Amino acid sequence: MSLDNIGDATIDELILLHLDDPRTLTAICPTVCKRWRDILATASFWIEKCLFNGVSLPSRAHRSLLSVTDYRRIWIRRPFNRNLVVNPSGEDNFNGWKIVKDGGHRYFNYIYMTIVFIF
Repeated sequence: MSLDNIGDATIDELILLHLDDPRTLTAICPTVCKRWRDILATASFWIEKCLFNGVSLPSRAHRSLLSVTDYRRIWIRRPFNRNLVVNPSGEDNFNGWKIVKDGGHRYFNYIYMTIVFIF
């Protein structure tokens, strides 16, 4: 199954592709029947699920190092779709920033205070 050949996908695969709740896909759907459990146990399904939902994947060079569980976690947590620095441009009134030195004439040196790492 690939997005180019979505017509080749079975009805089971299409149903699972359109489900968006992580709990449903990881806890409930595998218990529905063996076919769904087998589909959800393949890395190719999770890669297609990421592509279908627009979730960014790691580079192709790193994909060979990943397991099915890793692809499932990528779809659930979407670590490549977000900025790790909170408020990086300072648009939110510089919340999360700390002024470390006032350089005069409207120039400031800032330090990012909050960096979020979730994977």
